[in-house]
Amino acid sequence: MRVKIGEVVDVKKDFTMRNLSIPQKISVILGALVADSKILGRNKKLREEAVIRKRGEQIDSLKDHILASIQYHLKDNNTLKHENKVAIAVILAIDREYSKILPIVLESKEFGMVNVEYVALDNDLTVCFENSVPILLRISRKEV
Repeated sequence: MRVKIGEVVDVKKDFTMRNLSIPQKISVILGALVADSKILGRNKKLREEAVIRKRGEQIDSLKDHILASIQYHLKDNNTLKHENKVAIAVILAIDREYSKILPIVLESKEFGMVNVEYVALDNDLTVCFENSVPILLRISRKEV
């Protein structure tokens, strides 16, 4: 048994509509009608799917851009090829707006061929300039 501000509530007792007051019954009925309605239910589902689709597109886009940068700077760097040199590592700057999806992107199997390290920045710098300071990644080839 639990007590709710002067009211004893029996948690073992089955919850039914009979135990509700009239305003509570009306609220539950209207909530159920809204949740079950085709138009509102479909719109809510479409909005949720759009958010999921947009997040997936952001993840794919970020992954493609990082992989293209790795390909260009570590493998197809013509400036270094002319001097018979090879790039050891590259540092990429990623906008802070991608900080939530960046770990998801870096866990994908495509990044198994490289070492990815976060470059530590001065804590005062990141606190003062929050979103304007990019996330720095040091990406190098894995040693076999």
